[in-house]
Amino acid sequence: MAVDRAASYDGVSLYKLVWRLVRDQGFDPRDFVLAGSARLWLEGVIPRLADIDIVARGGTWQRALRLAENRTLHNGIYQGENTGEPVAQLYGRRIDVCRSWPCLSKDADALIDHAEIISDLPHMTLADVVAYKSVLDRPKDRGDLRRLRHRAFGSVESPQRPEQAPPEFEHAVPIERLRDRSLVERAPAAAPAASADRP
Repeated sequence: MAVDRAASYDGVSLYKLVWRLVRDQGFDPRDFVLAGSARLWLEGVIPRLADIDIVARGGTWQRALRLAENRTLHNGIYQGENTGEPVAQLYGRRIDVCRSWPCLSKDADALIDHAEIISDLPHMTLADVVAYKSVLDRPKDRGDLRRLRHRAFGSVESPQRPEQAPPEFEHAVPIERLRDRSLVERAPAAAPAASADRP
């Protein structure tokens, strides 16, 4: 499968799709965690997302597999590049659901049970995001980690206060916006795209 690593969406539109899965498709927040770069977008570290990755278990994982086979709205099941595990692609490849995550010693249960709840949704901890990106060490991961350090500590070359984000983050959506459910109640129609973070 060809991967369009340049795909880019406003994170709010992708979070609408997550809420659609919870509201309409029975995804249980106790049985999944938002993984990949979603946490970095939520923290304002990156301005846009290629997709949202979900690690799921139990009934939520089984629902994702069934949904993926509906080719009218979704995109089937493929083998994850870094895990070799099945990945359910939903909503024009904008949501990827898998049952494991690469480069971490934690299994799905540990990732889900230790997730941090933000805006009523479970998110991978920043420590786990840093850990897997450090191991994968792709150019994208190095850039994300550099931005995260900048966000937390300011530039080494040109010290700044942590809240002074570089210009490309001026339009990043703050966490508070996602607490307004009116932003996530109605999801847009699916459109083809592919993921930059791959399970």
